[in-house]
Amino acid sequence: MFEAKFTTDIKYFKSYMRELQAKTTNFKPPFTAFGEFLVKDTKQQIQSEKSPEGVPWLPLAPSTLRQKKTSLKLRETFRMVKAIFYIASKGQLEFGIKDKKYVFHHYGTKNMPARVIVGVNTTTRRKRLTKEITLYLRHIQIRRRK
Repeated sequence: MFEAKFTTDIKYFKSYMRELQAKTTNFKPPFTAFGEFLVKDTKQQIQSEKSPEGVPWLPLAPSTLRQKKTSLKLRETFRMVKAIFYIASKGQLEFGIKDKKYVFHHYGTKNMPARVIVGVNTTTRRKRLTKEITLYLRHIQIRRRK
């Protein structure tokens, strides 16, 4: 016959749960790490001229190429690249592009196909967010043991 008994100090457990609850209401550290990752990854994505899912953007129209100084998509002035931002707080992460023209690129227009830049719903980005949160929770747990 196999028998196992587990006991715990209820005061320690309650203290641990209170501390864990207090610390898990502040996700700013993992959101900040993920925001920094998103900015870097999005800049690389623009350089490769693909959507967040890896779909290549459609080529520029010949009429557009005649008007532009470069054949690079969304990088003639780099204004849009410089406008990528994130704001991390305890409970949320805001990520986007602060450029009024971005909406036209995101959805496209009658004369221009959509060239999506902002997106988090890719496997790589979801895995990275999960990783950052997991690392943060492990850090909390390790600090508690000390």
